[in-house]
Amino acid sequence: MQVVLLVLSSLFLFSCAGLEKNFKQQCETRNWSAEGQADALAGKTPGSSQLSQCISVVKVPTTDEEYMTGYAQGLQQFCTFDYGLYVGRQGRDYNKTCTPSIEASFLAGYSQGKLEFEYIAMAKEKLKLIRQAREEEDSKLRGQMKCKDNSDCKIPVKCKTVHEPGLPKKCGGSGKLCTFDSDCTIKGKCTDLICKWN
Repeated sequence: MQVVLLVLSSLFLFSCAGLEKNFKQQCETRNWSAEGQADALAGKTPGSSQLSQCISVVKVPTTDEEYMTGYAQGLQQFCTFDYGLYVGRQGRDYNKTCTPSIEASFLAGYSQGKLEFEYIAMAKEKLKLIRQAREEEDSKLRGQMKCKDNSDCKIPVKCKTVHEPGLPKKCGGSGKLCTFDSDCTIKGKCTDLICKWN
C-alpha cells in the first residue's frame, strides 16, 4: 500500500512540475503587447489574472512592460470620438480607462452613441407594446364575433393613401397594397357560430 501511495505522489509531483514548465513556456511565448492592446480596445482596465500569475509565480521578465506598452497603444485607438460613438451605440458601459488628457473626445462620442442606443431601445420597446396591444385587441375582437355564416365574419379595413397622393395605397394595419377598401377586408370562417381566422 505504501508503495502505491509513493508512486501516486511521485506521479502527482511530476505532473505538477510539467504543468508549471508548460505554464512558464506559455507566459514566455505569449504576445503580451497584443493582449494589452486587445484589453484596451475592449474597454477593460489594465491587467489580467494570467498576467498577474506570470509576473508573480513564474517571474517572467518584461511581461508587464510589454503588456502596458500594448495597452497604451490600444488606448490611443480606443479613446477617440469615433470609438466612443461605437461603444455607446452598442450600449456598453465605460470603465473610465481613458486618461484625462484624451478622455474628452471619447466621452463626446460615447455620450452621443449611448443616447442613440437608448432612443432605439425605447422605440423598440414602444413598438413591441403597440404590437402586443394590437394583437390583444384583434384577438378580443375576433374571439367575440358571433356568426350565422361566413358573410358575418368580415372585418372592414380602410385602403389609405400613404403620406402623399400619387403613392400606392396600403391597407391600414397590414400594409398590403390595395385599390379599394374591399381589398383590405379581413375574412374569416363561421365555425360553431363563432368567427375563426387563420
